[in-house]
Amino acid sequence: MSGVDLSWLPSEGDTVRELVHRNGLISFVREFWDVFEPTAPFVDGWVIGAVCEHLEAVTRREIRNLVINVPPGTGKSSLVCVAWPSWVWTTDPKHRWIFASHDYQLVLRDSNRMLRVLGSELYREAWPEFQLGSDPKAAGQFENLHGGRRFGTSIGGKGVGWHSDTQVCDDPHKPKDATNRDALAKVSEWWSGTMATRRANPETFARVVIMQRLAEDDLSGVLLKEQGYEHLCLPMHYTPKAVWDMGSSLGKLDPRTEPGELLWPERFSEQSIRDLEAELKTPQNRSAQLEQNPVPDSGGLIEKAWLERTWSELPKGIRLVQSWDFGFKGANASHSRVAGMLWGELNGTFYAVDLVAGIWNYPESRRQFAAAQARSLWSLAAIKLIEAKANGSAIISELSEGIDWQDPETGKLARVFVEGVKPVSPIDDKATRLIAHTDLFEAGKVLLPASALWVADYRAELVAFPRGAKDDLVDVTSQALDHLNGAVTRYAEALRKLKR
Repeated sequence: MSGVDLSWLPSEGDTVRELVHRNGLISFVREFWDVFEPTAPFVDGWVIGAVCEHLEAVTRREIRNLVINVPPGTGKSSLVCVAWPSWVWTTDPKHRWIFASHDYQLVLRDSNRMLRVLGSELYREAWPEFQLGSDPKAAGQFENLHGGRRFGTSIGGKGVGWHSDTQVCDDPHKPKDATNRDALAKVSEWWSGTMATRRANPETFARVVIMQRLAEDDLSGVLLKEQGYEHLCLPMHYTPKAVWDMGSSLGKLDPRTEPGELLWPERFSEQSIRDLEAELKTPQNRSAQLEQNPVPDSGGLIEKAWLERTWSELPKGIRLVQSWDFGFKGANASHSRVAGMLWGELNGTFYAVDLVAGIWNYPESRRQFAAAQARSLWSLAAIKLIEAKANGSAIISELSEGIDWQDPETGKLARVFVEGVKPVSPIDDKATRLIAHTDLFEAGKVLLPASALWVADYRAELVAFPRGAKDDLVDVTSQALDHLNGAVTRYAEALRKLKR
């Protein structure tokens, strides 16, 4: 109607501001989705709410260190790297951020999207008091006029000199590095080293890592196991009491109750999930990246079902061999995991007999090796296989002169002379050597002791390989089977399997 005064009605900005004030980050996401995701329609769901609730807890510093594991395509970067910092600046514009990813182009992309939100008409209308700097230095590094800053970097990249209130790491690993232990370790060292020192206030500093799982010792695994991060884990299919979901202090936010129930059926139908599975190709990739379980029971080199056969009594006439893998070279502070196994063979059946393993320095490694020689079954092994590298080379050179050993029961010192030592210099990688013997495991020709306490850890390590955090027991297994099974002639077949 002409001449009617409507100025008293709230503007769109006023309405949005009130909604966000009442409902928090989830409302901000809903209202600004079209701004930072203009080509993807908004699909609401409890998944978005669960992530937002955890990010709000970090904002209030009820959570200081958080790992979020979600499948690809769930909008994790939009939520954590765009919506969240934009929302925080509505009430805390002085907040300083550092964002990192394995690919700096992803950092630039999300920084640009955040600039688009901050410069949008809706944001400026809802929070007119906020002022963005007029001349951002770069998309990956910009400031507002209240003292807040967003700085972007890549994994292993620059960060020295910039301090932050909150650090976010989005997809720290390249997917192709899932089985590259050195590459995985470098990321963890960077996050726990260089980046850990970039904190503005140690008392209030917070860190968030959001990613899909890749390996047992990826950054998520290290932080959850060694540093006690809070954990929000959202697998594509529901698995009750999943061992990799360590829970959250915010309680159970996952409303699913039935095994196999989909994470977000409105967003991911059964067909779209099958398409994703086809793209990921291997069972290991599908389990890690979709289900957030980097160590599936099947689909690796060794299936869990292949390790169920056991023995209770060793047969007479069994041929025994020791297999040893020692750690780093040097006699001082470098401690490494050392493993020794006793294996046996009779009529084409292979028996894992005993295992010793520990984190030992060089002197302790020598003592453990000498002690094993005095054990009843171990002493019957005519051959002692020792990998001729690292501390193994040093121990081999000492054996000709004997190794001093103190009997733990009597305390008496004795010099142990060991015969039958056979240095082993592997010519193939760990996976190739194990693949040479997978037929034995699959055929049920490898038996484990029925009641030994170490068997559970042994099974777990073999099933996890090559994505597991450890592989020492894999090494001593392959080494023993190489000797007992004549694996030299089987490497060609192993290489053929790898190329399938």
